[in-house]
Amino acid sequence: MGWISRVVWAGALVLVLIAGLATAQDVNEGGASESLQERALEAERARAAGDLEGAIRITTELIRESDQFFGTFYTRGLAYLELGDLELAIADLTRSLELVPNTIPIIGNRGVAYLRLRRQNEAIEDFSSILKLDPENVEAFVNRAKAYLDLNTFDKALADLNKASTLDPDYAETFFLRGLTNHTLEKLPEALADLTRATELDPALASAFFFKCQIQMRQGDLTGALVSANRLVEIDPDSGKGYQLRGDVFKKKEDYVAALKDYERANRLAPYSSFVKEELAAAYAKLEAWDEVVRAATELVAMEPANADALNTRAYGYIRLGKLDLAESDLKRSLEIVPDNVFVFNNMGLLKILRGELAEGLKDVTKVKTIYPFLPEIYLNLGMIRNRQKQYSLAVRELGKAIKADPKMISAYEERANAYEALGQKQKAEADRATVEKLQSDLEEKRRQVREAVRILARSPDEV
Repeated sequence: MGWISRVVWAGALVLVLIAGLATAQDVNEGGASESLQERALEAERARAAGDLEGAIRITTELIRESDQFFGTFYTRGLAYLELGDLELAIADLTRSLELVPNTIPIIGNRGVAYLRLRRQNEAIEDFSSILKLDPENVEAFVNRAKAYLDLNTFDKALADLNKASTLDPDYAETFFLRGLTNHTLEKLPEALADLTRATELDPALASAFFFKCQIQMRQGDLTGALVSANRLVEIDPDSGKGYQLRGDVFKKKEDYVAALKDYERANRLAPYSSFVKEELAAAYAKLEAWDEVVRAATELVAMEPANADALNTRAYGYIRLGKLDLAESDLKRSLEIVPDNVFVFNNMGLLKILRGELAEGLKDVTKVKTIYPFLPEIYLNLGMIRNRQKQYSLAVRELGKAIKADPKMISAYEERANAYEALGQKQKAEADRATVEKLQSDLEEKRRQVREAVRILARSPDEV
């Protein structure tokens, strides 16, 4: 199954052909009694009102009396289609077509049933049949494009969508699908233009705002991304996806307090989403709220016991809380699942440093540096080792690299202040400690804001 089709089948798109829909009101072939026609109309009214079981019961009774009227099969086929009984829907729609061949709405809805069953080639055959009968049928072009997308046949999908956009430049779904296709092909400007057009045509098309926001984030337009995310939340306030996406935007803006508010909302709306819990743990780590990091990671481990990254995240939280035995257990489990994970080895090195096993810790951290030299925590760990080895000048050098990579790394300033103190450079030590005090004060205020937001959220999500 193609990536785009997974989006389509998530409910983002309307698949049933609407235009020219035939109904049981067309049951007027010779031989149909007034009673049969009235009951057929009753079945169609029940289906239109959402009483699908009632429609199926009535049409089944009518079919027992006579199997020669297409409208009864068609009404029952539509009811089965709406219920998701797709094989039964196809059987009834096929029988209806035997009675009235070349009827576009019947062919189209059978094509939709084939699409939903992932029987793309049969769907393509039906939509192609429609286009032979009606070469300007926009819905057939769009639905055939969906089948091509499901097969990852992007050139044919784009050809159909381009034709559809020419035939009807005001059909939002065409631009939405073409935007997704261009997004998949990494044609981001074209994708953004199409998704923007889709949102202009249908301001309630949540999926278009979702992907538009993603592209804007990738292009660095965080202001535009926030506008799109806000609109998505307005359209669907009961879905965790909108809050998660807006949280991602705030995280990119380094507004971790706002990000956490949205991640907490998303976690309450979608408590079984591993992605939300991952983001929660990462955002709490930015605020050095280690108890909360452990909580979010523990929830994720409970859902996914073999999630090596979740175990590593929880282990780091345990390390920062001084619970080294619990951390070691998680790190060992993580390495059993994913051997040679550099992030795990870096944390294992930190664990050994804190236990005084400097030589072993240095081996782990050096291994990480060889593979992934851009991780700021490497240089923090190396600085800690050099401090404990009383090689203070080397410690200052390594810790300076950590601070350059992450100017808000409190632990690096603390360690460097100790090194400066040992070197007799008291002014530099005092400057680093003043920075630590300011960073800690900022963090505490942000933590307070998060605690208050979460407290209110527990009472009323709308108040946060």
